Amino acid sequence: MENPSPLSAGSAAATSKYAVSRPARKPVTPKSIARAAAELWRLCIHLIRHTFGIFDRMPNMQSGLSPTEPSGDVTEGMLQVCQQLASESEARQTKLEAKAAGLLTLIAVVIPLAASAAVFIRQNEMSPVTATVTLALELLALLLFLIGLFASLRAVAVRGGSALFVDTVVDSTTDKVRTYSDDFFGRALLDDAVKRHAVCDHIADFVRGAQMFLVLGVLLTAVAAVPVLFSIRPERAALEGTVILDPTSLRMLQDGVKASETEVALHIRELESEIQSIKAEHSNAEIEARLERLSIEVADMQRALKKQGAAKRSSK
Repeated sequence: MENPSPLSAGSAAATSKYAVSRPARKPVTPKSIARAAAELWRLCIHLIRHTFGIFDRMPNMQSGLSPTEPSGDVTEGMLQVCQQLASESEARQTKLEAKAAGLLTLIAVVIPLAASAAVFIRQNEMSPVTATVTLALELLALLLFLIGLFASLRAVAVRGGSALFVDTVVDSTTDKVRTYSDDFFGRALLDDAVKRHAVCDHIADFVRGAQMFLVLGVLLTAVAAVPVLFSIRPERAALEGTVILDPTSLRMLQDGVKASETEVALHIRELESEIQSIKAEHSNAEIEARLERLSIEVADMQRALKKQGAAKRSSK
């Protein structure tokens, strides 16, 4: 019989009697929706109470492991299972602490953005009802973000748990090194794993609370942004006012214009006199072309001077 390829491994596992099927889809009915909503509400209440609760530093043991309870001995083969359980509990705690630190960073970034959005809404003109509702939603979202930050801080601050220490090797009652025993070492590992899993459950509730408050805050922020998008319109800036010139400034402008007109007129007369003198002394074609260009330049300057005078008279 050929081995199934990796692509067909999923279908082969689905036909095996030892395979575990994915969670079954429940029918969507009013009763199932109400039941799911009630469970979600109970979970939210539990996470809120957990976020603001006061707890012991260390987990409470129902009945701690001892050299006699439970009965039986931990064999060498079972010791490997105890080591695996201890490693998995340590890995779970490391993962939860990393997730709590990531949430703490994310919420610390989101809070200033939400505060900036509230300031933006406050500074823009909107209808009183829209401004009040939007600002209230933004402030509520900001409050949820702060509670989520508090929950993530509590998750990061949890340092409870146990680990194997020198008592595992040295017997404090006799002040002697213990004789190695798979049973004693396996029970110590199990005790460590059980306590660490209890601490992980404690941290996980803080992490879930932080996630819940973060999601609720983002939803409220999104809802608050909808009326703002339809209320704010871009406004064109218009400068309105009256320009006032004092008599001294106006007189200085008039004197400058008269001086420029006088300089242009003198330059035109100089050019005309130069043209006449050149015409009297020379009469070849090159000089005539040069004179023609000078005449055109003089005519252009005269027209510009006339336009400037007409504009001055119209402004008066």
